[in-house]
Amino acid sequence: YEAMSYSWGSKDLTEEIIIDGKRHPITHSAHSLLKARRSVWKPRTIWVDAICINQKDDEERSHQVTMMKDIYEGASRVIIWLGGGWKIRLAARLAFATHLASGLTGFLPMGPSRHSSSNPTASSSWNALVDLIINNPYFSRVWVIQEVAVGRKVYMYCGGFYIPWEGFMRAFNHWMHPYRIGQFAGQAQPLGTRFGNIGVMSDIRKTKSFGNLAQLLCVCQKFVATEQCDKIFALLGLASDGADPQTAPRYGKKTDE
Repeated sequence: YEAMSYSWGSKDLTEEIIIDGKRHPITHSAHSLLKARRSVWKPRTIWVDAICINQKDDEERSHQVTMMKDIYEGASRVIIWLGGGWKIRLAARLAFATHLASGLTGFLPMGPSRHSSSNPTASSSWNALVDLIINNPYFSRVWVIQEVAVGRKVYMYCGGFYIPWEGFMRAFNHWMHPYRIGQFAGQAQPLGTRFGNIGVMSDIRKTKSFGNLAQLLCVCQKFVATEQCDKIFALLGLASDGADPQTAPRYGKKTDE
């Protein structure tokens, strides 16, 4: 099975799917990723938290949260869904091309190149990549840290391209070089936050060194969650002391409890 990693967006149940012959309401983001991942060639088994977990049952949610690490570790691959739209496709095209180029040449030039204002296509793609990093809520969601960290194979799927996480990081490190982002000085704060978040995700996946809960909370403090308790629950599977009964997930209680 594939485990989906994505940003929920609005919790409004605006779409419907059929499960076991019955209509089941789901969010727009879940519906979009299901349409993107469907195949006309073969059945595809995917795991989507908003559908596979009864979000109205706090007891079930509390139990399932303790299984999240195992679910993403056990998946044949983790698929990151960043959404649709032309900006996503442009950013994906640039990231994919950079990934292929780095594989063929072994390196990428870091100095000024043809990817400038003189090349409108490349410039538009680069601007779309910057926009994706600044504005896509995926890179601020605390749950994605674990989802990316423990996945055996992690791919971004956007714009019709599969981009390995490592390939995305090569594109990120190349195109987000300081000299290239100087023109975005007015957006230094959001860029800095997202750069830090992506760096944290990459480092944790690369080193497999997670530390205890207090250390993780410090490192991951810029990530956010709709429910404040999730800023803790999302890290328990990674924390060396995450099995402590005192921090066991219990939805339905106040955060300070």
